[in-house]
Amino acid sequence: MLISLNWVKKYLDLSVNAKELAAKTTMTSQEVDEIIIPSLGLKNIVVGLVHEVTQMPESDHLKLCQVEVEPGENKQIVCGAPNIQSGQYVIVALPGARIKDNVKIKRGKMRGYESNGMICSLEEIGFANSVVPKEYLDGIYYFPAELKPEIGANALPYLGMDDQIIDLDLTPNRGDLQSIMGACYEFGAFYQKKPSLPQFSLNVKKDSFSQDTKVSVSDSKLIPIYKLRRIQGVKIAPSPQWLRNCLWNVGVRPINNVVDVTNYILYLYGQPMHAFDYDTIKSGEVLVRNAKDGEIIKTLDGVERELQRRDLVVTDGTKPTAIAGVMGDFDHEITAKTTSVLLESAIFDARRIRETAKRLGLRSESSIRFERGINPDTVQTALDHAACLIQELAGGEISEEVIIGSNEEFPTYSLETSAKRISEKIGMEVSNDQVIEILSNLSIPYEQSEDQIKVTFPHRRPDLMGEEDLIEEVARMIGYDKLPMTLPTAQVIPALFTPLQTMVKRAREIMIGCGFEEILNYTLVSKREVDNLDQVIDDTIVLPNPMTEDHEVLRRSMVFGLLNVLHYNQARRSKFQHLFEIGHTFTGNLKNDGQIEHTKLAVALSGQFPDTWQHKGKNVDFYDLSGVLATFMKRIGISKEYSLVPGSKSQIFHPGQAATIMIDQEEIGIIGKINPKIARQMDLAPTIIFEIDLNQLLHYPRAKISKVEVSKLNPVDRDLSLFVDKKYCNQDLVAAINDLKIPNLVNVKLFDVYAPNDEVNSFAYSLTFLNQEKTLTDQEINQALNEVTKMLEDRFAAKIR
Repeated sequence: MLISLNWVKKYLDLSVNAKELAAKTTMTSQEVDEIIIPSLGLKNIVVGLVHEVTQMPESDHLKLCQVEVEPGENKQIVCGAPNIQSGQYVIVALPGARIKDNVKIKRGKMRGYESNGMICSLEEIGFANSVVPKEYLDGIYYFPAELKPEIGANALPYLGMDDQIIDLDLTPNRGDLQSIMGACYEFGAFYQKKPSLPQFSLNVKKDSFSQDTKVSVSDSKLIPIYKLRRIQGVKIAPSPQWLRNCLWNVGVRPINNVVDVTNYILYLYGQPMHAFDYDTIKSGEVLVRNAKDGEIIKTLDGVERELQRRDLVVTDGTKPTAIAGVMGDFDHEITAKTTSVLLESAIFDARRIRETAKRLGLRSESSIRFERGINPDTVQTALDHAACLIQELAGGEISEEVIIGSNEEFPTYSLETSAKRISEKIGMEVSNDQVIEILSNLSIPYEQSEDQIKVTFPHRRPDLMGEEDLIEEVARMIGYDKLPMTLPTAQVIPALFTPLQTMVKRAREIMIGCGFEEILNYTLVSKREVDNLDQVIDDTIVLPNPMTEDHEVLRRSMVFGLLNVLHYNQARRSKFQHLFEIGHTFTGNLKNDGQIEHTKLAVALSGQFPDTWQHKGKNVDFYDLSGVLATFMKRIGISKEYSLVPGSKSQIFHPGQAATIMIDQEEIGIIGKINPKIARQMDLAPTIIFEIDLNQLLHYPRAKISKVEVSKLNPVDRDLSLFVDKKYCNQDLVAAINDLKIPNLVNVKLFDVYAPNDEVNSFAYSLTFLNQEKTLTDQEINQALNEVTKMLEDRFAAKIR
């Protein structure tokens, strides 16, 4: 927010400069981004009067100008601006002058003709293109004829460039500082000074305005105040220089005398206003209502926009004439032909305005102020002051009547506090007199009764809502730098991990111990990713108002993020990737708190193992990651055995090379190779991923850790090779062997797999036997081995090799 110090000083008697005021503001109120001195670096720039303009011979655009730069002294200056004419008061940079970017102006010749300086455009002396009036964009600037500036005088004060401008980085709660009057109250409190209110006098005429125009609002809760006033017989013209100066010093481009007045009032009071060409409202009716879905309006920027039901619109009874609080309609704008103006001053629902402005990408100065809160006490004042200024600058007659569509009462909030209470909160002694002085400086009404102070929050400060806000006001006006710095005293209680936090910590340690690298992804992904990678989207949570299209869906699975990271790294020549992520996923919906949050572990192996001096690197496969899964499940400390059930509901995984991870018939995760279609789409090397819900693991009892004495006897290993139908996997066979609970069988280990054809697999196992007390006999071992063999033949139709 740009604050013009010259403008502030019209209503507040301040003798400080911008630097001092900025330092005080930063320490007490809001951060100052920048102090702008418009005249900084400019010198020897004067007012000149053009007496004669002739075309330069042999040039189609250069002109020879005779310019009076001192009383009675003419200088020849060559100028190429298309809008230069005799009789204009112009900005002249004399030889030796410094203009924008520290460019020095010298006396010289152009095509043999002497030029004693430069006639300047606004851009050439530092004005931003965005604030230059459109009629001056392609040429030099000349002062309004009625101004009659002094010839040879410094031109900068006439342009408002003797100002100092403070750029405030406002926090959203301080909407009151988005106006000159709000800044006057704030700055005045720093120096114990009260601002004077703008003075004006209305000259109204009784007419038929109320008979000619009907106004109504559809919902006074959404439009609590809506008022209209008419000015007839106006003449649209450029604004006077003083008004232009005020506007461009706060970053606004002057347009014409009527529109500029509405912008002037906007910045003076913080009250957005809109001016309609009254003659374009043929029906004589103004209705403020919700838009209809699909309704179209062409806004002032020339863009046709489609409206939705939650948008508020001002209509002529049938079609929209403005998006309420955001921007007006192109066909109802003020033009050079306008003779009758309809002024609007209103308050619209902050939430609705924000929704509309954000959705349409139209966050205007008006919409921002509506979002942050409007002072209802100045709605009528701003309307009257605007009408008065329009009459002063454009002529016309102001209707005596103000037509009111709604005029709801805004409640005032009061509370009682005391200096003792405030002292306890800010940590230093504050007297009643100090509190009262601060409230008086801030122009906050109060009543004192013994030790109690009753405070009534003014409407202009919507950020003041409770006792904490009041205490903050006292603290900041005392000065945060003056508050004592003390460490809080409290009993330190050691932090205790929840079971889930313990599980997450252990899972991270295990995966790092297995040599995997941790990554972190956003919990928000794009809907496009979900649609492309996983067609099961019924329980996907979509944000109603996402910041970007890439972050609009809460992820249901962490596989999306893993695949993106794998693709990114592989594109940068990472041939072997071993990654894991621990994070949150979400399912359900946003209504009725129906969303469910899960904490999951996702692990990925991708690419080709590096070559070693012993072995050539091979592509990763399902068994590599299933081994990691087995290690993880063993080390995580769950007493229950897990199993792998072939198949998966997710379309992310290969239909024939994926399995569901189960414990006691309950699904806890999934493991598998990425679907070839997705792998081709993302150009991925062979990739295997597993994902486990850590919340689910908490449901199972922890395995008891017991010590086992190292046996003094040697274990006995026996190998068992067999053919089995491909519908059975290693996990099925190992689980069945373990279910036999054969005494002295301490380990079953798969050491070889191959597929002789498309129907069967060959598995080779090493079975380890050990008894802590005695050496096992061949008979005992063979008996156990026969039991295993018979069970495999009977249950799985296995053929022993």
